Amino acid sequence: MEYKYKTLLELEKKRQFLNNSSFINSLLSFIFIILFLVLILIFYGQYFINLNYKDKIFLFILIILAIKLLFSTSKELRTNKSKEFNKKFKNYFLKPYLEKKGFIYKPYYSVEKIDLIRSRLFREFDYENGDDTISGEIKSIKNGNGVKFYFGDIVLKNFKKEENNYSFLVETLIPAYRSRKRTDIIFQGIFFKADFNKFIDSNTFIMSFGAPKGNLKKIKVDNALFNEKFRIFSDDLQNAFYILTPAFMERVLELYNHFKTDISISFLKGIIYIAIETGINSFEPDITKSLITQNPAKNIIKDIEKILKIIEILRINSENYNSK
Repeated sequence: MEYKYKTLLELEKKRQFLNNSSFINSLLSFIFIILFLVLILIFYGQYFINLNYKDKIFLFILIILAIKLLFSTSKELRTNKSKEFNKKFKNYFLKPYLEKKGFIYKPYYSVEKIDLIRSRLFREFDYENGDDTISGEIKSIKNGNGVKFYFGDIVLKNFKKEENNYSFLVETLIPAYRSRKRTDIIFQGIFFKADFNKFIDSNTFIMSFGAPKGNLKKIKVDNALFNEKFRIFSDDLQNAFYILTPAFMERVLELYNHFKTDISISFLKGIIYIAIETGINSFEPDITKSLITQNPAKNIIKDIEKILKIIEILRINSENYNSK
């Protein structure tokens, strides 16, 4: 017990150091930029005035990109410093919690790309990355079978197309900029997959926004709040209503209210996929919060527990279906 408390104090000191370093680095970067702009005005002000319009625009773009590069580099340095802390944080809080439940936790593994594609929940993407994958099985009480699942954090990106004529010159003048692939994040959050029921051979989508591709019929359920928050599409009404039990809909609404963000779900050929667009790395701690008085691990564990409640309902639904 004394060892664990000592480790907690060491982690808290590390967090405080990272938090303070982040503030100091941001402050120094801001001061550097102000000085940089002042020096340009002092020594090159007259030169800038005499430039033609296109050269002024080009110089302005270079200054903006240099500032952006400075902030990006500063952010990367902070990220690298945080990696060691995040690893220790997860080993101290998350790993024991998950192992106690009999689950497998792989902090450096991502969900499978093929599952992202098969889920039909995302538009086309050029690049995917992820970590903090949790997998396991919740056993059935009645027959020993269970629901196998896994979920983890993912980021999906598309490469940007250059829209200006200065990109080649910028990459030539600032070599470090060349190595940075410009991307748009199209999704960041939690992706979940579980075996639902091998006897269900239909396609059903539950989406808080948008609509899936395909010849699917939009349906309503006997839950006004669920109809308000989600759009439901299916190619088999009977199976759709079997899936959407009152208990399952309540759990999905709980998930929606907990994360307060867009959620998309697909049931495809006996497998359920869920995408929760958190917009953050969901299992990384907030270094601005104390590990002792405002432990961020509590919120992360709450997120995991809400997802596990969905799996429990899937297990119950599967038992009820198999018993018929």
